[in-house]
Amino acid sequence: HKSKGAVDRINRGRVSVKVCSKKGLKIQRRVDRKHQLSQARNQARQEAIAKKRAHGGHGFPPIAVALVPLSETQEQYIQGTLDKLSNSIEDSKVTKISERIQ
Repeated sequence: HKSKGAVDRINRGRVSVKVCSKKGLKIQRRVDRKHQLSQARNQARQEAIAKKRAHGGHGFPPIAVALVPLSETQEQYIQGTLDKLSNSIEDSKVTKISERIQ
């Protein structure tokens, strides 16, 4: 155990470093983490939106849909389904190969 005078002689007038509160630093780190997470979420959301928009767009293969009735009773629904499908997608192009393929 050192006396007070011995400690003063060892330090020779030097003053110890003040300990700063780390609370502000911790809060800043928390804000940075939240910002980083929100940026990652936004980037993932933007990538998902771009991926959805790219299907059938410029530079990507078109989406091809074939309507084939499996029985004669379903043939009456083909034209209505084709109309609904073509109206639901903008810039859709309907190509009819033949009325009946034997």
